[in-house]
Amino acid sequence: MHFHYALFAEILRDLAKTVASLPPADMAHREALCDAAEALYLALKPDAGESQDVDDIAHMSPAEEVLLLHVLE
Repeated sequence: MHFHYALFAEILRDLAKTVASLPPADMAHREALCDAAEALYLALKPDAGESQDVDDIAHMSPAEEVLLLHVLE
């Protein structure tokens, strides 16, 4: 599967502009988006002093897998 990172980044920027308009009643969606964005941020941030294979998804926790699925939806 080819992933176009620039397009994905643009989608994230557009989402950031519109997410403030989510009604407060959609708190579950806000929390899911927040958790997914945090997981993506942490995955992109290199760990200090540790080498990390970013292509190795075999070591993802179940929670990280769910967050990734939410991001990709």
